[in-house]
Amino acid sequence: MTQRLNAYAILIVAATVVGVAALPWISFRTIYLGLSWNGFGAENRTPSADEVVDVSPAGPGWFLLAACLIAALAAASTLIARTRVYARPALWVAAGCALIATAIPITVLVNPEWYAGEVMTQIGGTALPLRDFLRVQLVSSAVGLLILLAVLCAITATLTPGRKSDTA
Repeated sequence: MTQRLNAYAILIVAATVVGVAALPWISFRTIYLGLSWNGFGAENRTPSADEVVDVSPAGPGWFLLAACLIAALAAASTLIARTRVYARPALWVAAGCALIATAIPITVLVNPEWYAGEVMTQIGGTALPLRDFLRVQLVSSAVGLLILLAVLCAITATLTPGRKSDTA
């Protein structure tokens, strides 16, 4: 029962991480005509925004999406009887991927210029600190959710019985 609940929790946390990556990580809406970029590097403009920005961030959020997809597949393998023999190694791989993916939002928090690239130069705001436009609470929540995802995957992997030869 606990294993099933953990699998559902992994699915919920993975979906939440993807949702957080889809929200704007950098937003110039307060000063620059409604421009913002999410964790995937997708630009969001308000109708009043000019077409002067031709650059967008690299979008490292795709690594978060990959880690969440791996975790979701590992969690699904614990729920499907035929794939349970692969669940334990898949959950360990998912835990490792979630921990590695945690480096992305941490790097964005420490060095927002790494994420933004040439965006500040393109909008002419090189004198403005990019950290003022970074949505720190949102990116920090991505860090926490990815750590939670890694912990849930690791706990579920320890609860998942291995192959018959592993237990003998």
